[in-house]
Amino acid sequence: MKSTVDNLMAILEHMTALYAKLLKQAEAKRDAIIAGDITALEKILEQEYRLLEKVNKAEGMRSLLSDKLEDECGVARSKRPLKLKSLIALLGAKGKGLAEVQSKIKQVLERFRYRNRQNEELLKASIAHVDDFMNMIKGRAGKNTTYDKSGHNSGGGLSILDRRA
Repeated sequence: MKSTVDNLMAILEHMTALYAKLLKQAEAKRDAIIAGDITALEKILEQEYRLLEKVNKAEGMRSLLSDKLEDECGVARSKRPLKLKSLIALLGAKGKGLAEVQSKIKQVLERFRYRNRQNEELLKASIAHVDDFMNMIKGRAGKNTTYDKSGHNSGGGLSILDRRA
């Protein structure tokens, strides 16, 4: 029978694999954003949603196993929940495997955060581009002013549509 530490390591390894899959989805999302491929982006978001459901289930198991391990170590309820770092220190030599798994999961999560920030910036740039284009269509783009023959402002900034027609 596996110990609680072994079970916790197994669930953390599983979570690391799920986060690695989410990282690959974030990379695919970046490519879809750059290509402007909405269909691919929708599929990626659906896959991400399914992965996040799995992460939530795994997180629930991790929480239960952490509570059980805290009980086994005699941690007072008032001091809970402990961070994984504290649990590792409490376990001593038994926590070495947990420390390795913690290091792996931290690396994957940091790369995932970086990719998500990058995707956020790409989306903001895309939205700004669409806004600029819409403003140009509506006739609000730029500060260009045109004048009629008498020297009066004709109000005709840069516009694709001519509303005077």
